[in-house]
Amino acid sequence: MFSLLKRKKVNPDAIADELWETSFKWYQKNRITPEENDQYSSGVTASGFSLELKKKSLFAWSNSRLFHYRDFHLEAKLSLAGSNGYSAAGIVFHYINEENFYYFLISSRGAFRCDVVFNANPIHLIEWTECPFIKEGEIDLRIIAHGSFYSFYIDDEWVAEFSDDTIPAGRLGLAAQNYNESENALINLKKLKVDSRPLQVEQAYYRWVHYIPVLPEYRRKLAETFFSMGRFTAAVVQLKKALRAGGESAELHFQLAASFLHLKLYDEALESIEKSLSLEPEKSEAVIEKANILYLKDEFARGRGYIKKIISSYKKNSLLWNLLGNNEFALKNWQAAYKAYKKAISLDNQLPIYLINAGRAAREMGERKEALDLYLQASRLLFKLEDYAEIYFLLPSVKQLDPENREVVALEGKILFHEQKFAEAEKLFSELIHSGYEESSVFFLYGLILAAENNRVAALKYLEQATQLEPDYYLYWFHLAEKLFLSGDDPMAALKKAFELAPDDHWVNNLYGLVLLRNGPLSDAGSYLQKALDQAPAERDILINFSEYLFRTEQHEKAFSVIGEGLKAAGDDPQLLNHRGNLFSRLKKHREAAADYEIALKADPDNPEYMENCAACSIELDMIMRAEELLLKLLERSPGASVYNRVGNLALIKREYKRAELAFKEALKLEPGNSEINLNLAALYLQQGLHKQAKELIIAILYKQPDSAGAVKLLTQLRKNYELKIECASCSREWWVPRELPPQRGLKLRGEPPGEAPAGKCPACGKIYCIACASDHLRDKRFVCADCGEFLKFSGDQLKYLIAKYIA
Repeated sequence: MFSLLKRKKVNPDAIADELWETSFKWYQKNRITPEENDQYSSGVTASGFSLELKKKSLFAWSNSRLFHYRDFHLEAKLSLAGSNGYSAAGIVFHYINEENFYYFLISSRGAFRCDVVFNANPIHLIEWTECPFIKEGEIDLRIIAHGSFYSFYIDDEWVAEFSDDTIPAGRLGLAAQNYNESENALINLKKLKVDSRPLQVEQAYYRWVHYIPVLPEYRRKLAETFFSMGRFTAAVVQLKKALRAGGESAELHFQLAASFLHLKLYDEALESIEKSLSLEPEKSEAVIEKANILYLKDEFARGRGYIKKIISSYKKNSLLWNLLGNNEFALKNWQAAYKAYKKAISLDNQLPIYLINAGRAAREMGERKEALDLYLQASRLLFKLEDYAEIYFLLPSVKQLDPENREVVALEGKILFHEQKFAEAEKLFSELIHSGYEESSVFFLYGLILAAENNRVAALKYLEQATQLEPDYYLYWFHLAEKLFLSGDDPMAALKKAFELAPDDHWVNNLYGLVLLRNGPLSDAGSYLQKALDQAPAERDILINFSEYLFRTEQHEKAFSVIGEGLKAAGDDPQLLNHRGNLFSRLKKHREAAADYEIALKADPDNPEYMENCAACSIELDMIMRAEELLLKLLERSPGASVYNRVGNLALIKREYKRAELAFKEALKLEPGNSEINLNLAALYLQQGLHKQAKELIIAILYKQPDSAGAVKLLTQLRKNYELKIECASCSREWWVPRELPPQRGLKLRGEPPGEAPAGKCPACGKIYCIACASDHLRDKRFVCADCGEFLKFSGDQLKYLIAKYIA
């Protein structure tokens, strides 16, 4: 009988067909797992189920511990605390594990987004899209999952939909994101209702997806998001639905045409443009786009006729003149094409394509000199735009016209430079320069090649000449400043000129910040590095430099937050991880540092810097076997001085003193003046009782670096164990001599020893004086004690040893 009352065992991973509803009251069972750690905590509170994030730049979630859902109709009431700062709340669904799930977020800035994480790689399904229904306070969110189709509603208004079959089923949960405005963020899930019963899901799907109308404006907004993401097919779907829903407008048809155009569906694009123009004949973007589509459809005669019909209203539109030239060229009307291209150039002479097109037309007309001139003008613009691919395609046409022309040779050199064939490029540039050819870009590239060869003096000479030939081009000044900075020279004059010419360039601002990081004032570096990061938030080097500034100015949390944001955007970027590991190491957080170094090594296993950093960290954590494994690999692949130094440190820990000595000596063969390695060897000698060898190294270090704390510490330790201090009774001058000395022979002073030498010891009171002090107390031309009047004598082996050193 009792067996009949046993509760049936529940499979938590089963696909559920059920209705589950909760408002997280004390009498209701809670399925979402409470969690508590140093980064976030979650659990049932008076406000529902709460998820608190305890740090900036953190994404976290708490999942239901029971059941997977495939198709479902979910309703949730969410709220974001007013004190949060920039944050977001949402739902995790079809969760398999931390590397595979969907999430939908609603931000405190009035926007939503949806992503799928697949095999730990986040894939954007809908990027941030503004929504007028998102207001402060509570937010009602509805999600319907029907097969591979998902739709989303905020306050019962449709906001988004898409089809995706990446993950067919999984758990549900509460998701939250804290950005970088506030230290904490609090998200509340007040109510949750999930219905996964097939009939009820089907009813909800047809009701919300097919019967309840959606305002065309909302579909247009989603289509704009899809278009900006390059998801043109998804944009077409939303725009067509908006038009069917009565959103007939010139703008909608124009956006639909633009989407078709990106899909290379030119017939459909033309049809949409025609509809746009029928609704708004004067819509200039549509007028011009029609001309473009006709050309892309190869309807050259029709396109020419259309442009000639409208050109009087668009006389200053260079794009239309270029399109007219394209149509004339396709119809083999070379002169008409040339004339149209020249008109486009007169309206905008900074677009290389117009010059190239005009050059093509001139070549067909037989005007070889004109064609060459136009091509070369285009190549100069392309070089400044760093568009080497276009220069590459232009080169054969130019060489065909005049292969001996020096500018053509220069063009070939630029292509070789771009292809990293530096030796060949260097030969051409050198010949050009020595022939008297003066083009700034040739001097510039030649200087860069010489800099890469560590020919610093010559490199700076040619970079400076490039700035003189074209003083208003910021890039020349920037690279000159950069090379001066890297060589340890003062780059400020060149850098100020680059900044004057391009105050908003992110690399110029980055270099300005780096110079101030090195030379100071440190406080001024932040504004330049922040500006660089604002302009190029995805640039790894700028992220690293800005975080370095924050770290040096004791803004440690912000420094880690910046790197965290970079890692979130770029994934497990090994350079960012290595840098964060370095920051942890400087804080003596070796365990966290080691974790970052290990992940960096997974991404780039043969990187010697990551291996060495990880080995150093492993030594600090007493992970001897891991450190030795890494160092042995480094010795095989890139045995530098620092590697041998670390091998020596590891051998010291293992008490392999002979191996440590050999490693330090190998390191010093590569870098004889390295004070850290000399100190390590001195410490080893001292540990082995070889105090004479240790002292020689310590004194040599202090001679070069009198403020070396490590050398001073070792010398203090050495003196405590192996030496005695002798002191002048008058001026307190100090001498240090070995504690243990063999018997010293007697000495007679001749000549004049220096003032810092000892003058002798009083046999009566035992006081010792230096020659400088004793010189004031003479009798019969001999030194006497200032107190006793007794003649000073060199008694005792220590004093004899000391005066012998001065005589020597």
